[in-house]
Amino acid sequence: MKLNVFLIFILLKYHKVLADVPFDLCFYHSNDENEFIQCGTLMAYRNQKPNGSFAEMEKIHIGWNTTMQELRYGLFSSFTNLKALHLSNSHIESVDKRAFYNMEQLIELRLFNNKISELDPTLFKYLKLLKILDLGGNKLTGLEEYIFHSMVNLEELELSWNRISSITKDLFYGLNNLRKLNLAGNALKSMPEDAFSYLSHLLNLDLSYNDLKEIPLLLFYNQTDLQTLSLESNELHLFHQGLFDCTVELTYLDISDNFITSINGSLLNNTVTEVFKFERNLLTEIDISELLQEAQFLEELYFDHNPWNCNSLKSAIQYLNESQIYVQPGVYFAQKNVNGILCH
Repeated sequence: MKLNVFLIFILLKYHKVLADVPFDLCFYHSNDENEFIQCGTLMAYRNQKPNGSFAEMEKIHIGWNTTMQELRYGLFSSFTNLKALHLSNSHIESVDKRAFYNMEQLIELRLFNNKISELDPTLFKYLKLLKILDLGGNKLTGLEEYIFHSMVNLEELELSWNRISSITKDLFYGLNNLRKLNLAGNALKSMPEDAFSYLSHLLNLDLSYNDLKEIPLLLFYNQTDLQTLSLESNELHLFHQGLFDCTVELTYLDISDNFITSINGSLLNNTVTEVFKFERNLLTEIDISELLQEAQFLEELYFDHNPWNCNSLKSAIQYLNESQIYVQPGVYFAQKNVNGILCH
């Protein structure tokens, strides 16, 4: 009897957890004759006529154990009021070009961590209200130009951890309202200087973990609203003077884990940068006084794991202390160190 009571308690608790989840958790099923979405006791078959129960659902999160090799047309036609669709980790390999037909009301679409290698250029033409699109963690090597041109309300675009090797400005044509773009973890080796010319309201840009060897001087000329920029883990050796002249709202910059040997003290003079990270590079010395005079809003500097000259490092830390800027000690209290930071 006690066991039954205990089981009832677990079931009640599990039901409460599901009730707090902001998605209607559903599952995908397929057999020789049919494929359908199951949401509790409701089952929506492909191309089934909608009824009141399905029409009320606004959010669907497909279970992670799903294997849906092809996302076909008509699978979600019963959910006529659907606003958010999560199909992450569903083993999807291909997407029918009509998969989102009659889903104009969709605002959020997540296809993260599937096996998608290509997308039809007309796939998103009906999703004019979409604000969030997540295509990260797939096998995309490239995208057709103008593929997003209908998505005039898109605010967040995730393309991270694919295999994209090149982009052009026309890839982002129509995305005038985009606020966040994530291209981290791709295979970008170079970029045209007008790559982001249509993205005039971009706030967050992540280009980390690529193979970029150089950043064109005019790459950010239209990014006057940009606030955070990550260039971590590329193959950069230098930055052109004036690169950040137009990024007047930039507050966070990460250029860690590159091959940079020097930083011009006036690099950030036109920004309001508060956090600047340049760890794991090849810097031996830096004029910290010029950097702080030009970048007057700096609050945090991260510069460990460089082959520092001990005298230059000592001078920099002394100046920071005198400027009442806290320097967190490193962890290497060997003979050759300054404040726990290794030097030579």
